[in-house]
Amino acid sequence: MILSRKPLFAFTILFVTSCCLWSFTEDIRNLAEDPANTEANERNTTKIEAHNTTTEIIIQLSGQFGNHISKIAAGVAVAIELEARGRHTTLTLLRPRRGHSGEQTAALLQECFPSLRNVSFDNNHPNLVPKPLSWNQESPGDFDDAMNEIVKSKTSSVLVDYLSGLDLIGDRHYKALRRFFTIDCCSSESRPYRTVFHYRNFEREMPRRGKQKGYEEISAQFVNELLHDNNDSTPILIVTPYAPDVKSYVDVLQNQGKVVHVLANSTPLQDFCMLLSATETIIGVARSTFFLWAGLLGNAPQVRAYSIDSEWKRQSNSPVYDHYNWTDPELKGRFHFELYHLLSSR
Repeated sequence: MILSRKPLFAFTILFVTSCCLWSFTEDIRNLAEDPANTEANERNTTKIEAHNTTTEIIIQLSGQFGNHISKIAAGVAVAIELEARGRHTTLTLLRPRRGHSGEQTAALLQECFPSLRNVSFDNNHPNLVPKPLSWNQESPGDFDDAMNEIVKSKTSSVLVDYLSGLDLIGDRHYKALRRFFTIDCCSSESRPYRTVFHYRNFEREMPRRGKQKGYEEISAQFVNELLHDNNDSTPILIVTPYAPDVKSYVDVLQNQGKVVHVLANSTPLQDFCMLLSATETIIGVARSTFFLWAGLLGNAPQVRAYSIDSEWKRQSNSPVYDHYNWTDPELKGRFHFELYHLLSSR
C-alpha cells in the first residue's frame, strides 16, 4: 500500500522501523503476508484474480485523535485485505469536512506514530468522490464479500468513511494494527501507575446534545461503584482533558479512603501515554475512541470499558450497551465491557 501526499497522486514513503529502512508499500504488503493475517485471509477469502490494477483507498477523516486513528485503521485494514487478494493499493487522507481541530490532531498523530510522520493530512476532496464503503458490522461474511466485489469490479477508488476500526477490523487485524501504530512519543521518565481512570467529559464538550446522543459517563455520585475493587493504598491516576472538572470525583474517592492523583495541565498525548503505560488496569467509557485505542495499543492486562444504562441513554438512538464481540484471544482476555444500571440525573 502507498500513502499519497497530494490528492489523487501517490508516492512511496520511506520510514525507519526497528533501525531498518522500509518502504510503506512493502511494510503493508508484509502485514498482508504475515502468517497470522494470511491464515485468517485464507480462511475467509474467496480467491479472485486481481487484474493487476490499483485501488486508491480514500479515507475521510473526522473527529479528533481517537476518531482519526479509527478511520486510518479502517483504511489500513482494507488495504491489507486487498493486498492479500493481489490488488495494489494507495491511501489518501482527506481533511475533515468541518471543524478546526484537523491540523492540531494531525500534528499529534505525526508526533506519536512514525508511520504517519511524512503523510499529508491536508488533502482536498476530489471532484468525484466514490460511494462510501460500508458493511453489516455483525457479519464477517459481508465484509469479505465487499472486499471481493472491489477486486472483481476493477474499481479505481474506494471511500472509507463509515467503517469502524474497532469491530471486525480490530478483531481480524489486531496485531497488524498494533505494529502499524507503533508509538515513540511516550517518555520513559514518566512513572507508570497501576490504575488509570480516563474521564472524557463529553458533557463539557457537548453540553446540549451529549446525553441526548448517548454520550453519558458515570457521575461523581457513583464513581466509587466503578473503582470499588481498587486497593485503597494504590494510587489511582485520573487523566482528563478538563482537570478542574474532576474535583467532585476526587472528593468522593478520597472520602472512601482512596489515594487519587490527577494529571493537571496535561496534553492529549500525555494522557494517552499514561493510559498506555498502566501496569494493571485502565478504566474509561466505552463510547470514547481515545480510550479504546489506548487499550488496543497499550499493554494494560485489564481494559475496563463501561457503559451507562440511564433514562437519557434509553431515550437516545444509541445502543445502551457499547461493546464488541471480539474473538481474538488476547483481546477477549484483556477487554471487559461493563454495563452499570444507574439512575441518571437530569
